[in-house]
Amino acid sequence: MEDGHIKGLRFCQVDNIWALQFGHDAFPNSGAHNQLFFTAGPDSYANGLFGVITVGP
Repeated sequence: MEDGHIKGLRFCQVDNIWALQFGHDAFPNSGAHNQLFFTAGPDSYANGLFGVITVGP
């Protein structure tokens, strides 16, 4: 870490997050434990967004 920044780390921003949840590894299609799922309403809630951020091993 240099000057408060982590080398090689990229940031993203999603407006109006509704929910965040990691996968469970328990059931098919429930996502892996290293996947962070989110829902959001960007553009003043005019659009719906479902996404996933996957963390490396």
